[in-house]
Amino acid sequence: MYRRIFGVPLFLVVLVLSVVFLFVGCALSHNLYLIVTKPDNVPIVLMMIVFAFFTWFALDQAHQNDELLKKGDRVGVLKRMQR
Repeated sequence: MYRRIFGVPLFLVVLVLSVVFLFVGCALSHNLYLIVTKPDNVPIVLMMIVFAFFTWFALDQAHQNDELLKKGDRVGVLKRMQR
């Protein structure tokens, strides 16, 4: 169930759609464009994208480790954590 919700293809689609909606919103609303492109706000917009990626990455790693633990491969989990 986890892969179908947070899998790579779905995550990338949501990320791309979010960025597209942000650009379309900026194109349609001059005020949104002014807010998003202020020098103080640009890092916040980038931080939101980076935060979403690393949240997905951490959850994906946790899911893969859980699958290894279900199979009883504790050494495999340790090796994955040490790379």
